[in-house]
Amino acid sequence: MNNWFECIIKHETVDSSGIIVSAQSKVIINSTSYTDVENKLSLLKGVELPEEFFVTNIKKALFEDIIIQPDPEYWFKAKVIFLEINEKNGKPKKTPKSFLIPGHDFISSTTLLNEYIKNNYITDSYIHTISLTNITYIVR
Repeated sequence: MNNWFECIIKHETVDSSGIIVSAQSKVIINSTSYTDVENKLSLLKGVELPEEFFVTNIKKALFEDIIIQPDPEYWFKAKVIFLEINEKNGKPKKTPKSFLIPGHDFISSTTLLNEYIKNNYITDSYIHTISLTNITYIVR
């Protein structure tokens, strides 16, 4: 099972006019504990993350799954409603689940999500919402 953590890091970056400015990035990490998240962050300094940064927040990220693709332009968060029949009373039951998906735009990310759900889930479902996130890095 994946345990995803959402981390906020602050670092310096160079803007388009060449001036050094303070920036904030959101990093999603697959890890077993908060301590392991901190260890992974320190190992990634200068490799996948900026050389100098400090962590301002770490919290559990409640994603059902994250679809990984190399070098996505954007990350989108989608809420998918799965339709099931309650076995006790026979009534329909709606179960929401969140996914993080890569894409170059809404259409490509929606297409990718629909294909992923079709290949990995057997229950009926529909995409309730999809929105652009400010996530910068994903670390498995």
